[in-house]
Formats: sequence, structure tokens, C-alpha cells
Amino acid sequence: MRSKDKHWSRAAGEASAPERFAEGRAKGMGAVGRMEIERLKRQWRTEWEAEQARVSPEEVRASIERKVEAFRTTLRRRERRDWARLSQEARDAFVAYTRLRARDLGGELEVPYFLQEAEGDAPREN
Repeated sequence: MRSKDKHWSRAAGEASAPERFAEGRAKGMGAVGRMEIERLKRQWRTEWEAEQARVSPEEVRASIERKVEAFRTTLRRRERRDWARLSQEARDAFVAYTRLRARDLGGELEVPYFLQEAEGDAPREN
């Protein structure tokens, strides 16, 4: 065995690494191939941009407003549900807290929005 063959562990007749990994294609792209790829990328990008629907700033703003309102609705619903699950003792403590807070901060007594009547609410039991 020659010293050159000692470093390779491939079987006789097996293709060399560049032939195996390149799958019969050229090993690297030349300048012409790279230019062709760049030209095609620009062409594909132009076609893709033409296919995209143009959206006006008003449509974007309306979409954001819808998402924010949906989030607010979900949050209100969750807080109302949580209030309904509280014991009477916890509810009384919360009311006492809001009264003390208003007194100490010198503000008006504010009823949290999740305690205010809202359209579609079930009648309150307490």
C-alpha cells in the first residue's frame, strides 16, 4: 500500500469526496453563474412584489385597531369572570381597598371598568 492510500478510508472504486458531494455538478459557481443567480433573484423579487396586494395605511391602522379591541374585549371578559369567582370576603376587601386608595390619594372613587355593567353581561347575583 502506498503512503498516499493510507490516508483514505474509502473502498476501491468509490468516488472521491468532490465527486460525491457535488453530485456530478461543478464544484463552485463561476462569475457568470453568480451573475445569473443575482439576475434571477432580482426578477423573482420584482414578480413577488407585483403579486403582493398593496395595503394602504388606513387599512393597516384599521387592522391594528381591530386586534387591540379584540384584546381589550378578551381582557374585560377575563377580569369579569375572575371577579365572579371571588369569594364575598375578597370582593369586600377589594372594595375597601379602592375606597382607602381614593381617600389616601385624594381622588374620586373609581369603579374599575371590569365591574361596570357592559352590554351582554349576565345579571349580577350580588
